[in-house]
Amino acid sequence: MAINRSAKVCCLQDVLPRNWPRSGLRITTAGEVWGSWGSSKCERIELFSLQPQLYCNIIWEISQSSRSPFSLHFQGVGLVSCLPSLQPSSIKMPVCAIHLLSLHPATKTIPAFLHTLHSHSSTLKPLVVSRVIRWIILPTSLSTPELLAQNIHWDILLIVPSTTPLPTSLQNLIQHQWTVYAGVPSRLLVDFHSTNHRLLHPEKSDIPPLTGSLSKPRIATSAQGLELSRELREWIQTFSQSSEGQGAVSMLNLLAFQPGKKEDYLKYGAEFSKSIGSRRGGNAKIVGSVVHDAGGEDGEAWDEVALAHYPSLLHFADMLASQDYQAVNQKYRVPSLKDTFILCTSEIGIDDFGSGREGSKL
Repeated sequence: MAINRSAKVCCLQDVLPRNWPRSGLRITTAGEVWGSWGSSKCERIELFSLQPQLYCNIIWEISQSSRSPFSLHFQGVGLVSCLPSLQPSSIKMPVCAIHLLSLHPATKTIPAFLHTLHSHSSTLKPLVVSRVIRWIILPTSLSTPELLAQNIHWDILLIVPSTTPLPTSLQNLIQHQWTVYAGVPSRLLVDFHSTNHRLLHPEKSDIPPLTGSLSKPRIATSAQGLELSRELREWIQTFSQSSEGQGAVSMLNLLAFQPGKKEDYLKYGAEFSKSIGSRRGGNAKIVGSVVHDAGGEDGEAWDEVALAHYPSLLHFADMLASQDYQAVNQKYRVPSLKDTFILCTSEIGIDDFGSGREGSKL
């Protein structure tokens, strides 16, 4: 049985088969929606909420006939306007807030911020707290005034499974803030802390060796196409000599797709997971679709967010310098994107400040 994978932002009415009755779905106590009509079967719809609207993660299977069966696995995020009876108790998949923070000059110390954050850890339950290191790719058209104006130096990447505004005691330490909300599949958040701890503090035997592409690197004039430029290569070589540079890095990716090009990016993602990224230890540990109308305008122009893990900056550079990666990058990723940015961050760098967090060392 062939499986076709697809994902996009859309309304629930638009993704259900046309012959489905819009009133034929029912809510279960597990927070899942089930329905069937003829030969079609809806396997699962996971629900999460951002009041006053409801969003969902949709997975279905369709069999045309017993003679020529096929399966369509659809996973997307969309507005559920046809399910007005849903209650918050049905929530299963959280909306996460991705905060970029620039600390106030008067109190610009990361340890002070971490101390205050720790006092709110029981309510915020942070998934990721990471020190921002530098831009890898700059946005070219989207969110540029908010992200790049005034030469803002971003200090902290904070990801929390909540849309609640940050507490006043934290806000007082922040000079600039950029926030985007994303629906993250629940399967990625199950046991996230322990999984992420293993990624950040692996056994030596779990770290894949470099492939050797850095010995004869493919050098580009710019890193904007996610290629290894001379300037980026020199910085990586220098930074990798520090204790922080020898540890794992987390790359924050924001993505906006060209019309009709999402499928091409999914092909890139599949190749990343299968070979070109995974063979260098690359792991997309958080992936989500941007939720619009979320009480803010920062993320209105973006489609998806991803946080990619690499065992070290050298593993990241090894990927960029390779022919196998660039063949896929240039064929699928680059043409599919209207705009993007990548920000290099270090969760290990936060650990070095002695955050004192338990269970959220990510």
